Amino acid sequence: MSAPFAAGKSTFVKECFQAAYRDLLGPARNDPRPTWNPDPESTADWIPYVYITLRAASKIRDVLASLLLTMGYPSEGLVRVTTTRVVHAFRQHGVQLLLIDDAHFLDVSNKDARDMLDFLKYLNTELGELGGTMILIGADLHQSPLYLDPQINSRLERVTLTPYPLATEDDRRTWYRFLKDAEGVLLPYFDCAPAGTFSQMHAGHIWRRTQGYVGDTALLLTEALLAAFDDGSDTITTAHLDAVTLSARAQAGEADLRTVARPSSGRRSRVKVPVS
Repeated sequence: MSAPFAAGKSTFVKECFQAAYRDLLGPARNDPRPTWNPDPESTADWIPYVYITLRAASKIRDVLASLLLTMGYPSEGLVRVTTTRVVHAFRQHGVQLLLIDDAHFLDVSNKDARDMLDFLKYLNTELGELGGTMILIGADLHQSPLYLDPQINSRLERVTLTPYPLATEDDRRTWYRFLKDAEGVLLPYFDCAPAGTFSQMHAGHIWRRTQGYVGDTALLLTEALLAAFDDGSDTITTAHLDAVTLSARAQAGEADLRTVARPSSGRRSRVKVPVS
């Protein structure tokens, strides 16, 4: 799964698979430590979904350590030993889905690329033998050797996420629904704000500030709400939204939109820009 930075890939994955995880567990989701029986004679922790986030320049041993620590195993040892330990843990704990976030941090430099690609292929094969799936989530993965290697590429199903566009009526409806969902999360903490504060009153203004990037939008809405709460306002205004400092990318995008919207040569610009 590939997307630009701040497009909301991690947010999407967590929301989607946390819901699926709860459904899979059923009544066991209320158990702080669900168990299952990998065979008739043993009981083990049930960990059907495993989610890890990588750090910069992650090597094979770093991936293995993250997986083992997440599943409650010691991470020390030679790579071949910890690899075997991970595959055993997958079987023992019923792992069906492995989510590796920030996969663009995998070290696929010229020196280590072949080993890393072979490792991912092996991990995916072993997980597949158990009926499981591995999902790599990262920024601009289409530029990574992961997409170029024939062993990996032949097994990939590519999913690309983009920021919310605002070019058509369908785009607008989707954007309004997203902001409506955000209201359901945030406005209970600021219940004096009227319904539709984000999705109706400020929808265009919010898009102009963030260009539909989920990361920037989440920061904007949260900080604006906190500012309105702190100054005793009874609603969230454009002033609160404008006072939030966003990423350099968002600021540059907003400046470009304002430039496009500005009439030139005394004639009205024909480019439509979302308005509040």
